[in-house]
Amino acid sequence: ALNSTTAVRFGEGAGTALTQVSSTQVQATVPNSATTGPITLVTTSGTNVSTATFFAAPKLTQLLPSQGQ
Repeated sequence: ALNSTTAVRFGEGAGTALTQVSSTQVQATVPNSATTGPITLVTTSGTNVSTATFFAAPKLTQLLPSQGQ
C-alpha cells in the first residue's frame, strides 16, 4: 500500500509536497533537480522502483553568443 510512502524520487531529484491521496495513489511535485530515470517510492515497507523511465524536462544551461546582433 502506498499510504505509508515517506519519499519519492524522480531520477535523482527528491519530490516535494508529498500527499497521500489514497492507499493506491500519492501525489508529489517534480523538483527542478529531477533527472531522467526511474520513479522511486520509499515506504515504511521498503523501496519500490518503477520499470518505466521518467523523462525530465530539458534545462537551458547556456546561451551563445553572449552578445548578439
